Amino acid sequence: MIYDSLENIHLYQNLPGSLFKALEYAAKVDSSQAEGVYEIAGKDMFAMVSSYRTHSPADTKFEGHRKYIDLQVLLEGCEYLHFVGTEGLSVSQPYSDEKDLVFFEDPPSFSTVILKPSLFVILFAHEAHQPGCHFGKQSHVRKLVVKVKATARQSLS
Repeated sequence: MIYDSLENIHLYQNLPGSLFKALEYAAKVDSSQAEGVYEIAGKDMFAMVSSYRTHSPADTKFEGHRKYIDLQVLLEGCEYLHFVGTEGLSVSQPYSDEKDLVFFEDPPSFSTVILKPSLFVILFAHEAHQPGCHFGKQSHVRKLVVKVKATARQSLS
């Protein structure tokens, strides 16, 4: 996982494949970007903008992906994102190749980062994550997720 501010993307120019291109794209997206799916490089890289209300961690599962690396940036609001390595996790819902999605049982421990505008997180195939969480009360967020097709070199697993 990489967690940093978009102000520091120059530090990531040597990332493999399209990851730096994804960061550059994310840095240019305006907070008023309409919801929807945006093609960047066909099925190799695309972006999604969505709005939702944060939720209690008890109301969702840890998820993971195999085909795509996630670059997540909030355009509005604040949320907590929990993450953990997938090694040793129990699968609660088998992997869907169509959705590129697997769900895991709650791990015994995990780490947490705060996402808010200007901060980003990059999550690789060997990392499960539980996005959209809040502590205390729900809030409205708008999020940009750039999906970057994983290659053997990028997967880091």
